[in-house]
Amino acid sequence: MIAHFLFLSLGVVKRLVKGFLKSAHDTLEENEEIHVIHKTTYPYKKWEIEKSAEDAGLFLVKKVNFRVSDYPGYENKIG
Repeated sequence: MIAHFLFLSLGVVKRLVKGFLKSAHDTLEENEEIHVIHKTTYPYKKWEIEKSAEDAGLFLVKKVNFRVSDYPGYENKIG
């Protein structure tokens, strides 16, 4: 399943992300947050997650660097 996802076109990925953020926005209660973790290098930066979030009525609170130690049991499956 993962291999199929990696080969989706940029447009498909952006629509999936936008749809997720819109759906998540619609289920949020006051003062709740959505946390999105993703790579910011090419090609991932082309996903334009911040723009998609703004289009869904969300706004960026802050950016933090990913630290594996914050996620016990995390194991990178792809590399």
